[in-house]
Formats: sequence, structure tokens, C-alpha cells
Amino acid sequence: MKHGRKAEAQKRIGEVLDVIRQTTLSDPVPLMHQAIHLTSPSIRIVSLRRAAKNVPIPSALDARQRARTGISWILKAAEKGRKGGASERTGRIAKEVLAVLDGSSAALARKDEVHRLGAVNRCVGQTVIVDYSSIVSFWPC
Repeated sequence: MKHGRKAEAQKRIGEVLDVIRQTTLSDPVPLMHQAIHLTSPSIRIVSLRRAAKNVPIPSALDARQRARTGISWILKAAEKGRKGGASERTGRIAKEVLAVLDGSSAALARKDEVHRLGAVNRCVGQTVIVDYSSIVSFWPC
């Protein structure tokens, strides 16, 4: 939740955890942590402008950024599930968390796509200055 609505956010997360507990009959907190960990990417793609064109470059994320990105991807995938008929937001989020744990979530597909793009674009030529008389281009692949 945004704009200082901490109590409302805690209430909603409690409802999501209750739905997960009723569905799985186990402790929902480790399941939620595992789902966030599974959807958290280790890189992001930054677009830099080089030689009159945009070049996608992978950039590492720290632990907090990874968790935030994973949570936001779960929430976005749950919002797309709105068309599937689930009316309550807490139910959609709980279904999405369980889908992540099953391996059938759109958030996992998005993580795989970002990692694939990062692997493809890690070979973007980086310029290294050995000495000022010559500039050497090296390819890390």
C-alpha cells in the first residue's frame, strides 16, 4: 500500500496469509517467503544510449531491490488474474502465490525472460582503456 496506509496493508496481507493457510493447511509465512524468493530476479535490464542507439545492459540488484521487484511482479500477475473471475484481491494474490510455488505463474515467466535477456546482452562490448594511446574493446563472453 502507498501513502502511509500501513495498517490497511497489514490487514490485507493477513487476509492473504489466511487464505493460503486454509488452502495448504500449513504455515503460510514460509510459503510466502519462498514465493517471493522464487520470483525475485538477480538482475535488471538498463537501457543505455551508445552510438545513437539504445543498448540493453544487465545490472545487478541488491537483496532489497530483488525482494521489491519479486513482490511487485506477483501483484501485477494477480491483477492480470482479475479477468479470470476471482473477485477479491486477497484471493487473487493468494492464488498467484500458490501458482508461483507450483511453477505456473506469469511472474516466474517474467523472471525467466529478464534473466534470458541479461544472458544474451552480457556480451555487449565494453571498452577498456589499457593506456591512453590505444583503446581496446573486450568481450566478456
